[in-house]
Amino acid sequence: MKVKIGEVLVSQGLVTPEQVDKALTFQKKQGGKLGSIMVELGFVSDQALATALSKQLHLPAAQAEDFQKISETALKKMDAQTVKKHGCLPLIMRERLRIAISDPWEIKAINEWAVRESIQIQLVIAPEIWITAAMERHYKIPRPNRFREAAPANAPLAEESEEIIELDEKAIIEDLSFPHFQQTLSDCRSIEEVFDALLSFLSPLLPQIAVFVARKGIFSGWVLHGFPARANAFSQIQIHATQESPLKQVVESKQTHKGPITAEVAKLLGFELLQVPYGQRVQFFPILFRGKVSTVLMGVPAEATENLPPEQERQIRQACEKTEAALEMLVYRRLILAPTTV
Repeated sequence: MKVKIGEVLVSQGLVTPEQVDKALTFQKKQGGKLGSIMVELGFVSDQALATALSKQLHLPAAQAEDFQKISETALKKMDAQTVKKHGCLPLIMRERLRIAISDPWEIKAINEWAVRESIQIQLVIAPEIWITAAMERHYKIPRPNRFREAAPANAPLAEESEEIIELDEKAIIEDLSFPHFQQTLSDCRSIEEVFDALLSFLSPLLPQIAVFVARKGIFSGWVLHGFPARANAFSQIQIHATQESPLKQVVESKQTHKGPITAEVAKLLGFELLQVPYGQRVQFFPILFRGKVSTVLMGVPAEATENLPPEQERQIRQACEKTEAALEMLVYRRLILAPTTV
């Protein structure tokens, strides 16, 4: 069954023909999937797009809870290459393997895969960002940059001064050992590379990480890892450093914070957007620049109902300290390489 996503969304009153035309123009210039482009342009939400496709294709829609309890048995049924190639994710294995997809054009290919593997499957429709975030958590497949981080203006150190450091788009550096992580940091040439290395190193301990950056007394969302949310939406979160929150406590103490989160603070931190269940444990880690907290990592431990073991918490703090040194080194490298004036 051929599905024209633009026509589906127009017929259901979710977008206008003019918006589809704008998205098609953008697609011709930049490439990408039309549905995702319309989400990125703000014409329709991820959830609305998935629901529309679900109705059109007569396939069930996945629920957010399905992505919070993905079974190891299901994950073992599909390798990372297959998951990445088809943009899909196995959710649970019962009588049939339930697989989430966001692109209807992949239905035929996934059905053919199931025949080759002699596996009975059930397809469900889910927002692309849910699938992308789960691929990142469970298969270590980095999400595309358009899902990962907000505009460079939100980057740490990006103030209007001689210390502005340009951000270059780089792939995530896969790494597991601390010595290798240290070497990776020493080779970094941009802020983005530094945080790519940090998040990659921490992901086995903190499968979900949200990075808040402080600029002019305001904390803004910047980078996401493992959360089913778009970074552009995350960047809209603005928290004043004086507002009562774990971020304020981290700024004042310059120490890790892992206290309970009230419903009011959870709303302030964007838990609804990030789909963090109320009551789930989260921990906050500061990253300092020249003695002041410039960035705060909010991480969800692998065992989400428990605090991190002391040894793992110590390792995360050490990684943050090495990151601080790497940020300092970027500034000094820029100053050293700056042209001299006579």
